[in-house]
Amino acid sequence: HPLEMVRTTLDAMAAGGIYDHVGGGFARYSTDAFWLVPHFEKMLYDQALLTGAYLRGFLVTGEHRYLRVVEETIGYVLRDMRDADGGFFSAEDADSEGVEGKFYLWSPQEIRDACGPDADAVIEYFGVTDEGNFTDPHTGYSGTILSAQDRTAERPAEVTRALPKLLERRSARVRPALDDKVLLSWNAWFTRSLAEAAAATARDDWMQAALTNTRFLLRELRRPDGRLMRSWQTAVGARHLAYAEDYAALLELLLTLVAVDSVEWLSTAREIADQLLALFHDEESGGFFTTGTDAESLIVRPQAFFDNATPSENSLAADALLRLAAITGNEEDADPARSLLGLLGPALGEHASAFSFMLGAYERAATPAIEIALVGSSDALRREVFGRLIPNSVAVQATRSDTDAALTPLLADRQMIDGSPTAYVCERFACRMPVTDSDALRAEIDAALLARPV
Repeated sequence: HPLEMVRTTLDAMAAGGIYDHVGGGFARYSTDAFWLVPHFEKMLYDQALLTGAYLRGFLVTGEHRYLRVVEETIGYVLRDMRDADGGFFSAEDADSEGVEGKFYLWSPQEIRDACGPDADAVIEYFGVTDEGNFTDPHTGYSGTILSAQDRTAERPAEVTRALPKLLERRSARVRPALDDKVLLSWNAWFTRSLAEAAAATARDDWMQAALTNTRFLLRELRRPDGRLMRSWQTAVGARHLAYAEDYAALLELLLTLVAVDSVEWLSTAREIADQLLALFHDEESGGFFTTGTDAESLIVRPQAFFDNATPSENSLAADALLRLAAITGNEEDADPARSLLGLLGPALGEHASAFSFMLGAYERAATPAIEIALVGSSDALRREVFGRLIPNSVAVQATRSDTDAALTPLLADRQMIDGSPTAYVCERFACRMPVTDSDALRAEIDAALLARPV
C-alpha cells in the first residue's frame, strides 16, 4: 500500500543517523541502506522539502512523531540558519576541526557527563557504544552517530529530558562552517513549508517568520525594475540574475501565502508569473529555459525537466501556473503547463521516478481543483482547511470579499453570513452552501472530495 511505503520511509529517515536527533534537521544523504551514516552536510533545501513531507505525513496519519520532526527541523533552521534580517542560509559543512562528522559524534562517557541519571536510557535508546559506529577515514576519529534503535517507539521521558542537555553540550563544540548565502529558490521552498506548517498547527511565530522571510526576499532579491536576483549575502548584497527555478519557487510560495495569510499576495504573484513567462517560457517546447532572455548568451540555452534532489524549474512552473489558474480563473495561465505536460506525458509514464515533482503537477492538471474561500478571520475554519490534506486544492483568505473580489472570482459575491467568518467550498467557481462553523465546513470538504471522479 502506498501509505505504508511512505510511513516506512518517514520512520526510517527520522530514526536514522541522517536525522539530527539533538539539534533537528537532516543531513544531505545517507551513505548506506539503513539511513545510519550520512554525509553530514546540511542543506536548506533538504530541510524545506522534508519539512513538507513530514507535515503531510502527520496530516494524513496523525502520527505525532512526524509532527515532532517538523517542529525540530523548523527549530533548527530558525535557530542556526537564519540571518538577522530574516533570510535563511544555504548550508552547513560536513566537517569541523578537519574531521567529518565530529560535531555530531558521541561517546558513552560524553553522554554520562551531560545527562547524569538519564544517561543509561539515552545510551540504550540511541545505541551509543565505546567502539562507535563511524570512523572518519581520513583521520581515524571515531564515535557514535545517534540513531533510534526502535524506529516507531516513542521517545522515553528520560531521552526527551536529556536532549536539551546534549544540545547545550554540543553547542560548546567547534561548529561546521556555514555557507551564509541566501538563495532565492531554497528560501522560497523552506518558507512555503514553514507557512504550511504554521497554518496546520496554528503557530503564529512560524507564520511571522515566514512573512518576514517573504518580505526580505522581495526587498533584497528584487531590483528596482522588478527583476529577481538569485543570491544575497550580508557583505555584498544581491548578485546574479535569478533562474526560472527561483521565479517558479517564489510563485509557489506566494500562492501558498494567498491561502494561509491573505489574498493580497496575489498581486505580487501575478507580477512574478508574468515575468516567469516573459523571461523563460519556450514557445516551441512549451517548457521553460533555465536562464532568462536577459542572461548571458550561451551556445545552448539549457532546460531542465528531470527532478533530482530538488524539483526542476519546469515542474515548479507547471504546478505554480496550474495553481494560479485555479485561483484566477484565467485558463491562459494554465496553457503553458498543459502544453508542457502533454509533451512530457509519455516520459512521465515510462520514467516516473525521474519526474516525482512533475507528477504532482500532472495530477493537478488531471483533477478538478477544490477551491476554498475563507472570508473573515476564524481560527476554527482555518484549522478545518489547513489541518488536513486536501489534494489538488487551492484556497484564498480575505478579510473582506468586496475589496478583494477584483483579484479572484473566488471572492465575487462571497459575503460573510450574518457578520460571521464564512467558508465557501467550490469547484470551477461554483460553490456549495456557505458555512460558518467548522463541522459544516468539514462536511462540505468531505462531500467535495467524494464527488471527485475516480
